[in-house]
Amino acid sequence: MLQFNNTALQEPYVNSSSIQSNSISNKQNNKEPSSKIILEHCNMETSKNIPLNGTLFITEKNKGKALPVIVIRTPYGRGGNSASLARIFAVHDYCVLIQDTRGRFGSGGQFFPVAHEIEDGIEVLKWIKKQSFCNGKIGGFGISYLGLTSYAAANSEHMDAIVPVLASARLFPIFKAPNGGGLSLDLGLRWLYIVLNLQLQLDGSYRSLFHFVKSLLFSAPELEKALMHLPLKEADSIVTLNKAPVEFFQKAICNLNGDEEFWSDKDHLYDFSDNNGNARNGICPPVHMIGGWYDFFLYQQLEDYKKAIIKQENTRLTIGNFAHWDIRNYFPIATKVAIDWFDEFLKNEKSKNRTKNPVNIFVMGAGRNLEGKWASIPTFPPQIKSQKIYYLGRGNRLEDSVLDDMAGEETYTYDPRSNPTPAIGGTSFDPANCGIRVQDRFEQRDDVIIFTSDKLTEPVEVCGYIKMILYVKTNRRHTDFVGRLCCVYPNGTSINICDGMMRVSPEIISEHDSDCMSLGVENDGQNILLRLRIEIGVTAFTFQPGQALRLQICSGAHSRWLRNYGTGEKIDNATILETAKQTILFGDEYVSRLELPETNLFDDGNNTDDSRL
Repeated sequence: MLQFNNTALQEPYVNSSSIQSNSISNKQNNKEPSSKIILEHCNMETSKNIPLNGTLFITEKNKGKALPVIVIRTPYGRGGNSASLARIFAVHDYCVLIQDTRGRFGSGGQFFPVAHEIEDGIEVLKWIKKQSFCNGKIGGFGISYLGLTSYAAANSEHMDAIVPVLASARLFPIFKAPNGGGLSLDLGLRWLYIVLNLQLQLDGSYRSLFHFVKSLLFSAPELEKALMHLPLKEADSIVTLNKAPVEFFQKAICNLNGDEEFWSDKDHLYDFSDNNGNARNGICPPVHMIGGWYDFFLYQQLEDYKKAIIKQENTRLTIGNFAHWDIRNYFPIATKVAIDWFDEFLKNEKSKNRTKNPVNIFVMGAGRNLEGKWASIPTFPPQIKSQKIYYLGRGNRLEDSVLDDMAGEETYTYDPRSNPTPAIGGTSFDPANCGIRVQDRFEQRDDVIIFTSDKLTEPVEVCGYIKMILYVKTNRRHTDFVGRLCCVYPNGTSINICDGMMRVSPEIISEHDSDCMSLGVENDGQNILLRLRIEIGVTAFTFQPGQALRLQICSGAHSRWLRNYGTGEKIDNATILETAKQTILFGDEYVSRLELPETNLFDDGNNTDDSRL
């Protein structure tokens, strides 16, 4: 079953751009290449006779030696950033295996997202352990889907350490907005567009690499069409070049509770619970998680961290001001963290860079130049100084105290048909529309309501989960409410900090105290009055003197999250869209407000030099 060739090869998926980016990254990691890097075929077969093909990266001076092995399993081909990373790790005296996942590029079998990653990951590590190039120590590294495969392989008793970057141990929560919100539509369709069409492109069947990259960055007509198409079950056929439905997408949109049989082998890449059936009984190998404030994996990453730290003291978390596509920003930090982590747990070399506390976060807006700075803290969320509350009031104001004359209401109409309320920036998978974005034009829309504080006279540092308590009146039992925290600069420019949403439905409306509580009906039952408690994201941000806080309220974030049709029909077949008339109530008995966890992270000497990360 072993197919291992010791001769060097010309790797078909490694290009000159990979080599160039590698030379830059080596300097960032303070180690120049000391010898030529050799690429070797490294192919295996599973116990089910499925060929899994890979490339082994090793320096010429280390050829023939048994070294710690870093595994990177990918559905995207063995070039690009993966090859750049492999070269960096190899220069630091590691043997690196990049392997195509099942059904992708050189590997056999059928590709079905995440379904086989645990099974294959365990077999791969068992195989590696027996090879002459492995000294018995194995680490897993990966960004995004590659991070999912590192979690999957961590189910093996042979995994000694992992560094998942912008990735989580569960998939289902990523498929929807946090806290059970709408379907992550853009993520689902854009990822299908990339993963299914990329292989055709690299096989020479696509129009051109330039066109593919351009359409990814600036969107493609087929993607734009698919994101608005009804019924939804036909949208996947629009984005794939062969115009055929995709089984994963078809089944996923019909199984949106997360407890269905469909998700049984696709949700938990790694289960931190006791007696989970894996060889480790839920005790993950040493793990350093890397996330970004503007990445869609972050919310679940934080849940993973809370579970992992209970059982594995060698658990660390680093969060930067990254969006998913900010590769230039997180690549140097990720490689530096990974080398330090693997040196400690694969080579038994005591870390020189480890900070005292296990959590390192980038506090945006902090520092002398307002560019942000790193803080090292003992846990996340950190201990708060106080709960900072801003109340919604008349004149679209956020007040830091309750005033006598605040009562009022603001009304808007949400129309999901031709121009649904979009999302500008944030935790999006769209490279052209993620991260920090100017909100000025968006805030002029008729279906967006804003509330703004006075300009601050002293800094307000917030870190943790942001909450919005909202009293609303709506004519729909199926509708969404979105809240977004923004920072307004002295010149009036508004930028997004974090956001979140609640998908209201009869199933979650309760007459008792709950996140979606009914306060009665009016107008012969046509309108319902609700009190909503909505988590609108997580962040670490310092609002500076002269700046103001702003809260956006609307009922859509298309196409990051699937627009609410307003009918309650199953989303796969629905074709009817209904408008919703929404009223925001505030003042007197309707204490609509924004709740911020105010912190003082740097008063306890938690300032961290980012060169140590």
